[in-house]
This record gives sequence, structure tokens and C-alpha cells, in this order.
Amino acid sequence: MSTKRILLVDDHPLLREGLRRLIVADETLSVCGMAGSVEEALALVETSKPDLVLTDLTLPGRSGVELIKDLGVSHPEIPVLVLTVHDEAIYGKRVRQAGGSGYAMKDIAPERLIAAIHTVLEGGVFTNQAPVRHS
Repeated sequence: MSTKRILLVDDHPLLREGLRRLIVADETLSVCGMAGSVEEALALVETSKPDLVLTDLTLPGRSGVELIKDLGVSHPEIPVLVLTVHDEAIYGKRVRQAGGSGYAMKDIAPERLIAAIHTVLEGGVFTNQAPVRHS
């Protein structure tokens, strides 16, 4: 099984580094880049070729929802998992409509976030309630 490449997008460097350490602890995952804004993320997608983008919703300048929409146009094959503090009841529908493949809250247990990443990489949809697999 090849290592899956994750691009991390969050405007907090400390959080990005913590997520990087969590992700690389899973030997089937790697972090191919880290970005603090939508613009940085879009540039890194071109050079790092991620298998999945893990993004916050609140970013400087443009939002994570806008990143999802942009990726849906330029790289529809790359799934996007949102990791945010914003309530899924309010923003979850926007993320799904934009083309997002999952929605997790930042208070998620570390092992559950890794499971969410794997669910989305396998073509499923992850929500805080329960993972949903495509048949």
C-alpha cells in the first residue's frame, strides 16, 4: 500500500505542526505540504500533488469553503476534509454543497481524525455523527 499524501491548511502554525505529527505517526500517511491560506494551498496543490486536503474553514482572505470550490474546479479528484471549530449544523451543508468530503470538529479525538482521513481517502464521507461509506 502506498503512502497517501495530505496537504494541511490552517492559519495557525502550531496546529499545523501538531496535525503533521499526528498524521505521520500513521505509517500509511504523509504530509506533503502545509499552508496558512487558500492562495498558499492552491499553489502547493500544484507542486505537492496531495491525495487529500485537510483544511480549516476560517482562513485569512478567503475561506475554506472557497478553497473547496476552487479545488472542485481545478482538481475534482482531490477530496477535502474540513477540520474546524465551527458547528457542523451551521456550516456542514455549505461544505457538502461546495464539494467537501467530510466535516470534523477540532475537538475530535486524534484516532478518530485519522479514521476520518482514511474514510475520505477510501471514497467515503465523514461527519461528526458517523462515517458514511459509498457503496
